[in-house]
Amino acid sequence: MAYGKDRSKLYIGILIGFILLLAAAVIFVLLIQPALYEDECRTRVYEDIEGKLLEYDVMSANICVVKCDETEENGSVKHLSYSLGSSGIIYKKEQAGKYYALTACHVVADARRNTRFLIQPYGTLSYRQTKENGRSLSLEEYYAQFPSANVEYCDESCDLAVISFYSPSKLGVLDIAQSDAQKDTKIAVISNPEGEKFIRTFGCITSDSPVIFSGNDGKSANTTIQHNAYVAPGSSGSGVLSFDSGKAEIVGINIGGGTNFMGKFQYGVMIPSHQISNFLEKMIAEQRGHSKVYR
Repeated sequence: MAYGKDRSKLYIGILIGFILLLAAAVIFVLLIQPALYEDECRTRVYEDIEGKLLEYDVMSANICVVKCDETEENGSVKHLSYSLGSSGIIYKKEQAGKYYALTACHVVADARRNTRFLIQPYGTLSYRQTKENGRSLSLEEYYAQFPSANVEYCDESCDLAVISFYSPSKLGVLDIAQSDAQKDTKIAVISNPEGEKFIRTFGCITSDSPVIFSGNDGKSANTTIQHNAYVAPGSSGSGVLSFDSGKAEIVGINIGGGTNFMGKFQYGVMIPSHQISNFLEKMIAEQRGHSKVYR
């Protein structure tokens, strides 16, 4: 009889141990593993392309797009509010210091009458850094130094936009790749996630075929390519860069990404280069007032 009780206790102990082991596995899969993966994507560095990425002409082609909303009362501006900033990348320059940059359409699409978009170039001191350097500026005075952007063209169907701005500084200009990046291609992203500025992340193309991605608004569905370079809110509009041709080229524009139920990064999504080229051709055709067939 005592032998039977001992066996029952043994079985109960084994069952409790199995339940604890299962609980630990669930915690690892649901909580720890996603956090480790996000940290890996944040901190991953490809040394073979990092040196090329840090060249001024590459870094300075990236911009921060800050949304400025004006609140009026009795016909005069009462209050100015500023966003943390989104991202963009310069692909064209004209004489007299006029630059054209690609960004995501949703970055600039919700502009109201009293909305402006300000361009912070690479190397800009933050407001906090400016204060720490001893310059006494109000927030309005700080942002007044940056040029305003004009929205040249915006297409919600592919979530792309072109903005233009003037700058006396010599900024970088990057070409758009002539062909789409293939799976396992090494990439780099320079973006402004969650208020941070010009953060470099690295990864690879992870999808071997286009993926349909729907934004948070649930209205748009875009044909995208997935990658695992870390992105977050504020990274929208940033360029995805490849060095396979021997120089930095734009192989995509980030428009969003996926997270798990804990908000941990899982993947980024970009509009690939052939769609960017089609978008620019469409813009030029519409500005010239005639239609064209696109791929």
